Amino acid sequence: MTTTGGVLSTYTCISPLLTDRAHLAHGLVPLVLVGSGVGALAGFLLGGRLGTTVRARRRSWPRR
Repeated sequence: MTTTGGVLSTYTCISPLLTDRAHLAHGLVPLVLVGSGVGALAGFLLGGRLGTTVRARRRSWPRR
């Protein structure tokens, strides 16, 4: 519930900024938001893989 509220409020705040401040056409706003979502998904996946790799390497180091 909290995540959905955060995403919706972010989209609500970003849309006027893109159209009023950045002078982006209204039709391009959904494309920018999709790009933002794709970037978030890529960061989530790459961060998960990096976290798994780092954790696996830490376990293989000799303990003193």
